[in-house]
Amino acid sequence: MSSGGNRSIAAVKRLASRIPGLRERTRPLRTWIRTRRPADFDAESRARIARYPKLATFAHRVDAALRSPLPGAPARCTQPFDELVRSGFIGEFVDAELARMIADPSSIAGLLRQERGMAILQTGKFSLRLAFLSPSSEDAPVTSVARSMLLAPVGKDAVTLETYAVPARPVDRYRRRDRARAIESRRLETGTTVALLRRRHAYRLLPAKRTVVLILEAGATDPFTWHYDRSTLVPRRGVPGDLSATRLIETMRLISVWGDASFLPLVEELFRHPSHAVRWAALQTAWKIAPERPLKLTARAARDPHPDLRAVAQALAQAPDDAQSLLQRGGTPWP
Repeated sequence: MSSGGNRSIAAVKRLASRIPGLRERTRPLRTWIRTRRPADFDAESRARIARYPKLATFAHRVDAALRSPLPGAPARCTQPFDELVRSGFIGEFVDAELARMIADPSSIAGLLRQERGMAILQTGKFSLRLAFLSPSSEDAPVTSVARSMLLAPVGKDAVTLETYAVPARPVDRYRRRDRARAIESRRLETGTTVALLRRRHAYRLLPAKRTVVLILEAGATDPFTWHYDRSTLVPRRGVPGDLSATRLIETMRLISVWGDASFLPLVEELFRHPSHAVRWAALQTAWKIAPERPLKLTARAARDPHPDLRAVAQALAQAPDDAQSLLQRGGTPWP
């Protein structure tokens, strides 16, 4: 910048310093300008940041904490998260957003989608959301933390949090021996913040009544979230983090139930998918709907880059009559 430009900026700052309270009154606007990164925030998040000054301040502070090269980024997010929880923002936000949805007929579909949760902010670096819990959540499995998170009850009632330790292992491999281990069960009163770390923790939330939990997720994301049996703590299934992969797996589940062999070319094409969970589902489906044994697809699976697929393909080649038991055995992300 030219020296003339620097002098102009300095002159504006001197003028602004003479206006009483200007800096405090313009704080939300300045925070919004610093935080408004179209490449990071989706359109709805940007609109909410502009609408809610407290949210703008929070987003800027969390973004700054995550951009820092120093280790321990999730811990640095704890203070802004705690302050947001205590600020009363969540009640204001929910009331305003629900009122806006009800007033806008085109938002009714969005209102109906809020049964289990509501996204507040979505960026590539972090997400902030509300989880709506009910006593039926007790049926939920023990779930691994795929992305480090901070959570705090923000409803009227406390929540019981069960925390588990998970063994260090490849997150895209199934190993029956890699059980979770119970650490503690504690009652979280409203406003109490807890940190859960990726590749270290699994958890379960048990509400006594309907309530709401605020969750901040930040940092790298594992490709799979693992579900563990509540009684044995043995891993049961891995759920791909990629939503498109999950949809393809569910589609092949329906094809398998339908049992129509005309879908076999589509299933074979899906075996080229980059997610091994989709390839595994394709191999399972092919063996269920093919009028004859899909040996060509099994031969391709024997050369698959993922060791679990190679292992089951080799077992199928040796004992094709046991195909259904082999394909339903532990080791699949789709039991």
